[in-house]
Amino acid sequence: MKFSGSVDIFKVLAVIGVVSGHAVIVDDGQLFSKFIFFEEGLWRFLVFLYSQFIRFAVPFFFILSGYLWGQKARKGVLLTADSPIVVKRIKRIGLVFTAWTIIYLFPFDQFFALFGSGPIAVAKIAYWRFLDLLTDPLRLLNEGSKVHLWYLVALIWAIVITAIFSRVGSPKGLLLFSIALYFFGVFGKSYADTPFGFRTDFDTRNGPFFGTIFFVTGYYLGGLKRQESWGVVGAATFSLGFLMHMTELFLLWQSYRINLLQDYVFGTYFMGLGAALVALSKNTFSLDSKFVSNLGAFALGIYAIHYAYVDALRPVRDILNNPVWSGIYVTAIILLSLGTARLLARNALTRELVQ
Repeated sequence: MKFSGSVDIFKVLAVIGVVSGHAVIVDDGQLFSKFIFFEEGLWRFLVFLYSQFIRFAVPFFFILSGYLWGQKARKGVLLTADSPIVVKRIKRIGLVFTAWTIIYLFPFDQFFALFGSGPIAVAKIAYWRFLDLLTDPLRLLNEGSKVHLWYLVALIWAIVITAIFSRVGSPKGLLLFSIALYFFGVFGKSYADTPFGFRTDFDTRNGPFFGTIFFVTGYYLGGLKRQESWGVVGAATFSLGFLMHMTELFLLWQSYRINLLQDYVFGTYFMGLGAALVALSKNTFSLDSKFVSNLGAFALGIYAIHYAYVDALRPVRDILNNPVWSGIYVTAIILLSLGTARLLARNALTRELVQ
């Protein structure tokens, strides 16, 4: 299916959000130690708002994947647990996850230091990292060798759960189960230190808890006819979600002093849904740009590759740490990741890793 230009624009915004979050924002510990108000400086306040605004990105990608899945179902494609298409998709995502897990055993974070060390040193570090992964099977299965690969495993969970409920013919059951998973995830993570929450030995962002509700939402949207009204409804939904997201964080910080580096709260759901509705709405804005189209087409590749450049260029970032350099740093990572993804896409053996 060919998306409208507005989807590519939102893909680009989501990619920028993910890369900037991993490259710059997430390492700023002071940014998340307390709720930042306007009085503490305009720049700091805007960066804090941005750090929460970009939380729509990963939910948006899950909804988009679910939407494509729902489009298949709408066309009559059998997507139950025993469907060859479902099995093939799960195998493909699993292969991509395995391949990138192997790739990220390479010590990209020591890239410059390894120039004089030779291949033996690289092989030793990769081997030690592999042994370390084997001591934590839960992390190995849910994140692989790099934290951002959790997305791929969560996508597999979402597809499997959707396929199982499709097999038993229970759409309401699927919706209720995905909501229950999300509630479990929120109470086990951002709300863990409240009277309603609980502690777990694993990150409830991983596995089925976070991504399933977004995938299922997209799956149901895929069964509907796109409407022009989705744009207005989506903008209102996103605004409401962002307000909820910020209010929740403020109350959690004020009452329980939680760290504000949270992947999601309840309001985050509406941010992802709102962004998806605007992007998917009929006759929404578009931008006729080959560059934007390329970024959108290789969003998966950029997502998979970017952490290699984040790690490799981190020493340079630490030397030139200022707002202007941060923007250049993020732009460079996106362009390098896009270039690498396009190169890999030229080869039949590596194309599946980036598209």
